[in-house]
Amino acid sequence: MIIHNYEDLDRLYAFYLAYTKAKTNYLVLDFDLFQEKLIKDRIWLVSAEKDRIDGFLSASLKDKTAYLSLVYGDEPVACSLLEALENRLQAAAIQDIRVHFRNPVSLPWEPKNGFMHPGMPGVDVDSTLYLQLDRLGYLTETLQEVYYLDLSEYKEHCLELSDSEIRITLYDRSRHRGFEAFLDALEAKTWQKVLSENENSSDPLPLVVVLDQDRVVGFAGPMAADKVKRGYFAGIGILEAYRGRSIGKHLFNNLCFYLKTMGAGYMTLFTGTTNIARHIYLEAGFVTTGKYATMRKELRKRG
Repeated sequence: MIIHNYEDLDRLYAFYLAYTKAKTNYLVLDFDLFQEKLIKDRIWLVSAEKDRIDGFLSASLKDKTAYLSLVYGDEPVACSLLEALENRLQAAAIQDIRVHFRNPVSLPWEPKNGFMHPGMPGVDVDSTLYLQLDRLGYLTETLQEVYYLDLSEYKEHCLELSDSEIRITLYDRSRHRGFEAFLDALEAKTWQKVLSENENSSDPLPLVVVLDQDRVVGFAGPMAADKVKRGYFAGIGILEAYRGRSIGKHLFNNLCFYLKTMGAGYMTLFTGTTNIARHIYLEAGFVTTGKYATMRKELRKRG
């Protein structure tokens, strides 16, 4: 039986704990985080017979789109939960449902044993859930590959650049020119926003930059080493006039080295299987740990 307002959260949390540990590579959330990410202000459903829970689903809403966060249960139970979710969404005039890395709820997981990534990039293409979603009419939109790099033995790569005026270093706002002009010239609005906010922060994170003389023409970062020693960076980009000269490769290798000096022990990231940047990651020593699909289903409008 599918229950929309299950009252015994202690029992539900016990089911969540047991299922997470036994059948997934998600990190376990404590009770408060469990409620914050999967219960409060979420759409959540429970499959139960008498006092025994055998399934749990949670989804989040953003801009009239539903995002699947978690589907626990064997195949028949999972399908029942998904169908019940679709019925509920249709009744609320929500027609778009996705499995996507843009889900406002991020659940930390281990793409490699002992190493954490803050959010799943989609659904594992080798999982039964992927097959279930496919059978229920969810369409695969993109394929994402997850990458891992051990930084403990990482050494600085001294790659030669053909242009003697080009150098790569940490950004110094007091010395390096043209940062605002560089932001204006970037083609990606996401990176424009991230870099501008970091630049205007009272305590900005370090940034690796490509300089032509002292003028900024490329970036990697902002970067940080988190409490589990994972190296984080927001993005990487170079102005079009400077591409095709191995600068991106040199820039990324320097990013990895700087993250190691900041205390990072490893890096994880994901990108689309058609993204040319994946070759930079592989040449830097990253290995792939799995392939994930973003999926979408458009629900029929009722009435």
